[in-house]
Amino acid sequence: MKNIHIFLFTLLSIFVVSCQDPIVVDLNQDLNRIVFDGNLQYKPNLPDSAFQKIKITFNIDFYSADRPTLVPDATVIVRSTDGLQEETLTFSVTDSGYVTNRLSLRPNVGYTTTIIWRGDTYTVTDSVIIGGNIDTLYQQEQKETVFNKGGIVSVIDYTDPAETKNFYQLVLFKNGVNTLSAQPANQFRLLQNDDFFNGATLRGLIVNNDVVFEPGDTSRVEVQSLSQRMYDYYFTAFVVNRPGGNNPPPAPLRSNVVNVTNPSKPPLGYLGIVHTTRREIVIR
Repeated sequence: MKNIHIFLFTLLSIFVVSCQDPIVVDLNQDLNRIVFDGNLQYKPNLPDSAFQKIKITFNIDFYSADRPTLVPDATVIVRSTDGLQEETLTFSVTDSGYVTNRLSLRPNVGYTTTIIWRGDTYTVTDSVIIGGNIDTLYQQEQKETVFNKGGIVSVIDYTDPAETKNFYQLVLFKNGVNTLSAQPANQFRLLQNDDFFNGATLRGLIVNNDVVFEPGDTSRVEVQSLSQRMYDYYFTAFVVNRPGGNNPPPAPLRSNVVNVTNPSKPPLGYLGIVHTTRREIVIR
């Protein structure tokens, strides 16, 4: 019995000492991969319906405070799977990405994006999933609480189609600036699925109660209909990147873009297609 106690004590001592040794994860390697950011958008009845943008950057050291460097020397081509549309996106310093003003997407059609860069070819195919529409955007006074800021917030009513399973991202712009951030609970606030409101009209939905406005400010709201895979990717990105979350993440999130010439060197980021509905008001 005495020998057993000595053995357990020794085992416990080894465990305690080993727990004091730091575990170092090398996140500073393989900094030559590229990162895709941006989605092609189906924007019916919007004035910029033919404008598309894809941003490509180099990945950087996880701990770096620098902004990622843009990749300006890629070839970016989007083709519809029915062969009726093909557009080459041009790099624009002003827009910080590859853009075109000549590509209005169509529903029920697939689109393949091909990126050629330094001998590698990357490709991804996706299609539009029709979502709901913003019926109304309006303002509402929010009382200050221990959880919420006091002030004017943006509120929407929108109707979800009953015939499809839908996943959404809510995007709020304040004076033209995207307010999206990896704050705690934003994966629940800014990402929605229609499990509990399929085919119904959601009324009085506060888009983001952390963002308050002053009279004269401009509020623009977009509701983007996503694929389930894109929804899951964004949800995971919110969780691992939020302050106080699993930071740094244990591994990069898997991209939906495939490096067809060198599968062992996959890219980072996500390129998909979203159905976007938009409203804008001036706060009074």
